[in-house]
Amino acid sequence: MKQRLMAAASVLVFLVSATGGVVPASAQPDVTPEVTQQGQPQYGAPGAKNQRITSPEQLAQLRSADKLAALTPEQRKSKALEKRYIYRADGAKYGGEALAAASMDVVTFDECKAKYFSGYREEYWHKNRYSLCRVESLSVVYYQPLGNRVGQTNFTIVMIGNSRPGQRGIDFKVHMIYEGFSGTTFPNEVFLSFSAYCYFTEPDRRSTCTQGAVRKTVAQWMTPGVNEGTVALDTTTTGVPATDKYRSENRGQFEYGPEYVVDGPYGGNRLDLPPNFFRCDEATYVFGSKCVFDHVTSNLHLDNSDNEINQSTQLIRDAQTDINGKTYPGNSPRNAPGTVTNGPLYRLFKDYDTNNKIVGSRKKVGRACKRYTTRAQYPISGKQCDEYPYATTYQNSSFWPTGQGPWAVRVIDATHNGKAGNKYGAWLGDDHILDGDPFFVTIVN
Repeated sequence: MKQRLMAAASVLVFLVSATGGVVPASAQPDVTPEVTQQGQPQYGAPGAKNQRITSPEQLAQLRSADKLAALTPEQRKSKALEKRYIYRADGAKYGGEALAAASMDVVTFDECKAKYFSGYREEYWHKNRYSLCRVESLSVVYYQPLGNRVGQTNFTIVMIGNSRPGQRGIDFKVHMIYEGFSGTTFPNEVFLSFSAYCYFTEPDRRSTCTQGAVRKTVAQWMTPGVNEGTVALDTTTTGVPATDKYRSENRGQFEYGPEYVVDGPYGGNRLDLPPNFFRCDEATYVFGSKCVFDHVTSNLHLDNSDNEINQSTQLIRDAQTDINGKTYPGNSPRNAPGTVTNGPLYRLFKDYDTNNKIVGSRKKVGRACKRYTTRAQYPISGKQCDEYPYATTYQNSSFWPTGQGPWAVRVIDATHNGKAGNKYGAWLGDDHILDGDPFFVTIVN
């Protein structure tokens, strides 16, 4: 038997006769077939999941019940944030310019399979803020009227979700890999659908999110060349409250719920997967897609062995690990933020810097560099005063009393400061880091 390593083992059940005919409603036994999902939490409206579907109308009613009785936006988001994903952004690929939208490095089917087959076990793998994927082991199981199982059709299902460059949309795709069958099966009579149903999670603004599904017979999903499908989610957000700080960006928060449905003339079932969350916006100071999986936190990795930036990266490392022993001013109750242990940094974009904290921080650290060095060291040509946390964060030195707080300065070569700053700035734009977004910075080597 072919070995399959999956995030979860899932089963879809459908009632059919042993001879291949659909069981008449009057002949159905007093049992309720169910969708089972091992090791995964349940979400959504109580009683609306894992139910037998006996008509298209019932399916529509169940979906409506999910919307009406769904968790509140705060509850939905808290579930996603119970395990906040962190991904590594490689600083080596950034120079002085933001990368093109085509460089978003979206996930592929083969890449997703390799990740899960290597032993990965999380509900989703987020390759970055633009891409996620999931692998399922799924079977369509057939029963005779008395409830005896007569056969099943087995699949490995690879699902990927990739944000579209420059657009407020995400494409979810599935690739069904036929893994064989056992017993008597009825692939031409039974339909299997993939859908991604979308909800906007902020009632104080008007948002829309398209929904769709791909429905094929089991036989079609078994056939190479037609065993893939795409569901496109497109969003809009309007009517943002006048008091919203980011009104001009039209930020909208959304929840999507992937699901599989098996159905036929007389019955079927559905399997809802754990929800996930994304944000779309119209911000003009960032690049890539206009939609990101915003509960994924970027972790910018900078290489301390890079001889063009290592004076700057060493300051960051010292501030994060031994701020009082190795940096100035050094009068801090804790090490500087930016690590998982110390807590994230939060971006401060200049257009939202109403109190001139960015300029204030640069002036403050300049004075600090003069105070803690000699005139022969600074200010002189070819040298600059570097600071950490970055001036463009809500933790820069201006947010702390003079001579106090977890911030650090050091006089370094201007070329190191410039090149490290260019990498940081290009990454902020390319990774779609908005004002207020959290991020980490890790120094390697």
